[in-house]
This record gives sequence, structure tokens and C-alpha cells, in this order.
Amino acid sequence: MTTAGQEREQVAYHEAGHAVIAHSFRHNITKLDLDGCTVEIAPTRQAAEETIVVSLSGGIAARRFSGNGADDGGLGDDKYVRYLALRLSEGRESEATALVDWLRCRATTAVDRHWPQIEEVAGVLLDKKELSGAEIKEVLR
Repeated sequence: MTTAGQEREQVAYHEAGHAVIAHSFRHNITKLDLDGCTVEIAPTRQAAEETIVVSLSGGIAARRFSGNGADDGGLGDDKYVRYLALRLSEGRESEATALVDWLRCRATTAVDRHWPQIEEVAGVLLDKKELSGAEIKEVLR
């Protein structure tokens, strides 16, 4: 059983995962708090694929932090990922599944590569509760 503090930490890592990977794609982050990460993206196929990677990165970061494979905060992310993948694959299930599998590999690699920054952002988020896009950029300098 987890405590409220452990759950809060896991949420911070989840949201930091989104923010750091979005920042690595040079997406404009406008706000980050324990309720979510607000990112502005361009309406292109590349941006949609990057958005899937960003969406998957939150859960991957939370699971890496917790060490137990659990991340209840990713249910909305999973639905959004599925929606985008189906749109990109014109509704073809097998292609959407393959796309998500490939982008999950990219997300795992991105989280591994940016883990120190994710830890840094999660720590600051736990202290401050909310960060602006400018504050995130400052932390990641």
C-alpha cells in the first residue's frame, strides 16, 4: 500500500516525464502542476507522433520512479494515445497498435536519456506545486 506522499511523488514524476520530453521536442509548455502538463503543439503528423511519445513518457517515468510497474495516472493518457494512433493510421487497428508499440520504444529511450532532468523537474514540482513554462526552461538549463 502506498501513502499519500508516495502517490504525490509518483504523480510528480509522471507529470515531469511529460514536461521534460515535451521540452526535448521543443514543444511550448505553458503550465505544469500535479494535475497535468499543458503543452502547445503544431497540427502535423510529426507533432502528433511526438505528442504520443510525450503522453507515454509520463507513465514510463512514474513506473521507473515507483519500481513496481504501477501508474494509475496514465489511463487518460492511454485513451488519448489510442485516439491519436487510430487517427494517424486512418482507423486501421493493426497499424495503430504497431505505431504505439514503436513510439513506446522511443518514449522509453527518451525517459532513460532524460532521467536526471525528470528527477530535477519532479523535485522542483513537489516543492513549488506549479511551474510556468519559463520556470521549466530555467530548471532544464
